[in-house]
Amino acid sequence: MKNSKTFLFIITLFFVYTSCKKNERVIYLNQLKNKISIMKETPVKPLNKEQIGNTYLINNLHDKYLIINDTECTDNGLLIYDINNFKKLGATGKKGEGPGEISYYYKVIPYKHGFIMQDHSKNIVYYYDVVKAIKNQNYLPLELLHQKDIKDYPYFYRMLSDSLYVGVQARIGSSSNFEVNINKGNLYTGTYKKMISLPNEIDNNKLQCYFASYKNRIIITYFNYNLVSIYDIKGNLIKHIQGEVKLKKNKHKRYYGRPIGINNKLFIPSFYGDGYMKNSRGIIEEVGFNQLLCLDMNGNYIKTLKTSSNFYNAIPLPDKKRILLYRRKNDIAFTTIHL
Repeated sequence: MKNSKTFLFIITLFFVYTSCKKNERVIYLNQLKNKISIMKETPVKPLNKEQIGNTYLINNLHDKYLIINDTECTDNGLLIYDINNFKKLGATGKKGEGPGEISYYYKVIPYKHGFIMQDHSKNIVYYYDVVKAIKNQNYLPLELLHQKDIKDYPYFYRMLSDSLYVGVQARIGSSSNFEVNINKGNLYTGTYKKMISLPNEIDNNKLQCYFASYKNRIIITYFNYNLVSIYDIKGNLIKHIQGEVKLKKNKHKRYYGRPIGINNKLFIPSFYGDGYMKNSRGIIEEVGFNQLLCLDMNGNYIKTLKTSSNFYNAIPLPDKKRILLYRRKNDIAFTTIHL
């Protein structure tokens, strides 16, 4: 009898140990003691007067420029600002279907002395030299690559060299369905290696993910999946961070946005609350984010930075001491927070 009790005790210990090992790379925010800091914010006045349409993406380019995609612009919709004093320097990205023109503004990928932008409708990769674009308002980009009959293309990625990239890549399969993964590949040859498989819900447009690569880390956040995943640059999982979910009348939830990295820390835009509201025209829209989740490079929780009002994008500034928060989509406004 005594031996049987000892055996059961050992089996129980083994089960607990293996369960812990299985989940040791998953942390749950609701099991942590949140350290919430209210951030001091400073308005950025020079951009408040700009008449900009629907701003899709805002980018820090080489710690020198701020590139703003004005998707409603009918001419040059890539606006260039000095990221240190927010002075407007020029605009580029002539919209259209002609040579050197782009039909739809997409992600700005830092590259050499400027940036890459892909026109997926033409299957062309353009390279913009920022200095030349500032000097010449009629500047047309260099056609870096023409991807004919392409079925696999990266659309959010980081260039590791002149040709190698790592990022989110979509593959058009049968019945025009998309298979979306994190791949490492060569932009010129079209060859790639799958690193990380993403959930099937992304293929069916039920799930939106954001990708970022900072130093030797890959960070993936899932907009409505309450999950942050951190990998090393080879695609090995470091940690999943599962956000707490507290539903109240099916409205209150947590979701995450596009990550950024500063001073060996990861900052994840986060929102908790009623995720939607009606605008002045009565249309329901997303309200943005109201927190920045701060983690170390291994995904360990440090603290939560709470902002005074909601924002859409967070952009690291060159001094590595401040983050620029983009506030409103149509009447554009920025503030900075000090870390």
